[in-house]
Amino acid sequence: MINPVFAIPKYLKIYQKYLGRKLYVVFFLTVLSGLSEGFGILMILPLISTFKNSEVAVDGGVATKLLSDVFQFLRLNNSDTSIFILIILGFLGKGALLFLAYSLQANLKGIYIKNLKSNFYKSISNMTYKYYLENDTGKFTNLINEQINRSALAFGNLMLLIVKIVNSIVYLFLALFVSFQFGLSALLIAFITLSLFQKLSAYVRNMSRRTAEENGKLSKRIIEIFQSFKYLKATAKMKFLNKQIFESINILSKIEKKNGIAYAFTSSIREPFIIICIIIVLYYQVIIAKNSFAPSLISIALFYRALNALLGFQGNFQGLLEYIGSLEIVENEYKFLNENIENTKGIETYFHKSIKFENVYFAYDKNNNYVLKNINIDLSSLSTVALVGSSGAGKSTFVDLLSYVLKPQKGNILIDNKNIKNIDLNKWRTQIAYVSQDTAIFDATILFNISMTELLINKEKKSVPKEVIKAAKQAYIHDFIMTLPNGYHTVVGERGIRLSGGQKQRLFIARELYRKPKILILDEATSALDSESEKFIKNSIDLLKGRITVLIIAHRLSTIKDVDYLYVIDKGEIIEEGTYKFLKSDKNSYFSKLISLQQL
Repeated sequence: MINPVFAIPKYLKIYQKYLGRKLYVVFFLTVLSGLSEGFGILMILPLISTFKNSEVAVDGGVATKLLSDVFQFLRLNNSDTSIFILIILGFLGKGALLFLAYSLQANLKGIYIKNLKSNFYKSISNMTYKYYLENDTGKFTNLINEQINRSALAFGNLMLLIVKIVNSIVYLFLALFVSFQFGLSALLIAFITLSLFQKLSAYVRNMSRRTAEENGKLSKRIIEIFQSFKYLKATAKMKFLNKQIFESINILSKIEKKNGIAYAFTSSIREPFIIICIIIVLYYQVIIAKNSFAPSLISIALFYRALNALLGFQGNFQGLLEYIGSLEIVENEYKFLNENIENTKGIETYFHKSIKFENVYFAYDKNNNYVLKNINIDLSSLSTVALVGSSGAGKSTFVDLLSYVLKPQKGNILIDNKNIKNIDLNKWRTQIAYVSQDTAIFDATILFNISMTELLINKEKKSVPKEVIKAAKQAYIHDFIMTLPNGYHTVVGERGIRLSGGQKQRLFIARELYRKPKILILDEATSALDSESEKFIKNSIDLLKGRITVLIIAHRLSTIKDVDYLYVIDKGEIIEEGTYKFLKSDKNSYFSKLISLQQL
């Protein structure tokens, strides 16, 4: 495993992708602030020298000579007043520079969250449907809401970490400058300190990865519970999923405790460790080596600052490792997402004549376990066609191929004799209206759910566009809407919870008709509805006949009596085709048996 310290440049490059080289300005300002403070501390040497009747031997060597040169350059007297002014200016300069550095860091952190969340969401919205099927919504929700925020915390710790490294180097350099032997001692202790904490760092990093993974599992389970809340509540089955939720919570709690203990150890040992090291080095320099006390005193101040920064570095390093697992997970997923971005560019094609499936095969896995085999279907413009078969026969997969969210392994799909793989998919999909059994209703007004934009509201009159009303009437939902106190401005609740199944389905159809599509796909749209709701939807279909192309996917046959043509699919293959009347009249046909089973 790579030493986490050596991975710091890799992490910096990741953040640089989103922030540019501005983040290095923070380090430059930090160097200046460290030098400014170091200068203020060094000024204590000439201050000691000015003490009258001082019995303290002062020999700062190179440092004393350099400071003397500084006084000459600034044309200042080597007086107490000048020295005090320079000390104050040194520390004020440090404060100002650190303020700029930390302000820039906070700004960069905000920019990072904005850029990464925006880019990540764009990648999610443009990923292929197949990649979506291979993952779960809890994973993506966790990444955007939790892991990106945690990776921003890693960024904060990384910046502070490097600030501490820079400060340590500056202070140790100045300590060497004042007293070479003392500086070497400080470097040796710094090396020993980092070595002692290596195992602790690896442990915290492992805990970080476990936290990120467990948060993903927890998000997934919570989303599943909310999606099935009514069922779980009504059947008292909530407890079976609660067990998994509480297991994840307990695991996260234990990890948090362990990380807290690691931080407590680092924080509690810092001050005693620094003092012990200072006493040992000072004892050696003054008592054993008989070196001058004044330079040792200055070196102690610098050494204290260096060691404090170094142990602060360890604390921030642990903080970095606690959250770095989130950065690694986000970065890896971002890479996978970008490898699975759907290419929608191509020739603009408008459906006018026909849609043809020619010898089409499709499998979800890589082992060619085909769920659709040798599919040959011809949908003429303005016709009403049905695809009939039992559940699991492959009907919905056919629809996914038609919209090209899934791509066949073999065969061709032609739109007006143009291969679908070469056309502009977004333009093609704007021509498709798709109504499935699983209604997509949003927690917003009826007007929004039909138009998909509140900009259509006249805020003064609160009028409803004629096109919206027309679509609602075509879907046989307008009369119901007008019985509501707020009419089209009624909020329907999350997933349309305030509406019945039939009302949601008709609202869904109204939205699709409002788009004025060229082809309407009804995928098991009436399979879970009562007879009255089914009748309304059938009336809607009848009104559209001959005006747009309608494809009905069904295993219940009550809505397909009046279609122009139908295909019967079983186990992924087209086994029969013809008109309703023709297939029904053949008593040996599979379709005729389906009718008998449903007692039509």
